[in-house]
Amino acid sequence: MNSTQRKAIENWIDNIPTNNLASQPASASHACCSHKLQESLLTPPGTSALRNRTKRRLTELDAESNMSCSEPQKRLRRTLTTDTASLLPDSITLSPSVTTRSDITASDRPRQRSSSPNRTKSNLTLGTPKIKFLHESADPGSDLARQLLVLLTADNEKWEPEAHEIDKISAASCKCDAQLRSEGSWVIEVVRPLLQCAIGKLPLECWSVQTETVDPKYQPRYAARGTYNRKIDLVVGFPVDEWSTEYEGMASRYPDQCFSHIAHPHTGARFLGPGFEVKASDGNLVEAQVQLGVWMAGLMTWAWDHRWGDSLPPPVVGCISIGERWDFYIIYSVEVDESARPEVRVWGPLSDLDGRTGTCKATAMLAKRLRRVMEYTESQYIQQLLRAITT
Repeated sequence: MNSTQRKAIENWIDNIPTNNLASQPASASHACCSHKLQESLLTPPGTSALRNRTKRRLTELDAESNMSCSEPQKRLRRTLTTDTASLLPDSITLSPSVTTRSDITASDRPRQRSSSPNRTKSNLTLGTPKIKFLHESADPGSDLARQLLVLLTADNEKWEPEAHEIDKISAASCKCDAQLRSEGSWVIEVVRPLLQCAIGKLPLECWSVQTETVDPKYQPRYAARGTYNRKIDLVVGFPVDEWSTEYEGMASRYPDQCFSHIAHPHTGARFLGPGFEVKASDGNLVEAQVQLGVWMAGLMTWAWDHRWGDSLPPPVVGCISIGERWDFYIIYSVEVDESARPEVRVWGPLSDLDGRTGTCKATAMLAKRLRRVMEYTESQYIQQLLRAITT
């Protein structure tokens, strides 16, 4: 190649239009590519090996140029992916419909949102046994329930609580309310001491059953069975040392020593009476009603399954304490045609029985009401229960 030809090629390279290159980002790599292209064009192809080397250089230059053009797009995609991921909260949880891997079991998938207490309460009427909540103005459909309400509303002038106990309980109630104390504080400092005060020297005891579950065969069977807690906080029962004769008489009839609906070696082997569900001042009333209803329905179902003849188990009292407010219920069972299980009814809350612990006077009145409940439990209730399951 002579000097004239070489200069013509250089002029041609210098005058190449730059319109197509303007759209590409200017960088040091592009300048390097142009330099290599010019060098390869100016190199005289003397041999076939030299021509092959030139072709390889042109191929490499094209690959580098394409890679340089794609680099910004790759970086852009990585940036967008990173930014999008950073917008998602760490606490995000995929719904079961999104989790579709075949190696993930049902227990590994996130649980669906529980239904509301109102819906659960409504579903209890569809279960087995049916649990029906009745307003206090409704006809209970049971003479035993009506008679119990009359008994509990009668004045109790024969018994007075100890003044120092009432003062202590009322002060604890005011403290728990003012300090927004938890449910456990209400149980320990207010509810349990008040129940102990009402029991006094009667042959009864107050037991904590917060961690004890209802035997599955006495739980209502319905679609949302596992939605809410079936436990309550406290129950009044019959200690063996005070009722040894009754327990010995029942041992021959029930060798398994199963005298209640609770799956626990202690409480399951004891006769049980009133149940108490406790919530803090901001507790949910409907949720407490569901817990109390399910738990007391288990007790009614156990008594129904162990009855002899046509005798009905006696009604029992249930109570919900939300902060310093106490609501009373009467729980009983009625026979349903063509059904092996009864219908359990929760009648209340009964405004004629409700109470408060905000003042000493109100606390004393509530204690006297509870005393009537304890007197019924250790007399008429246990007598009717033993009669129903033995004769």
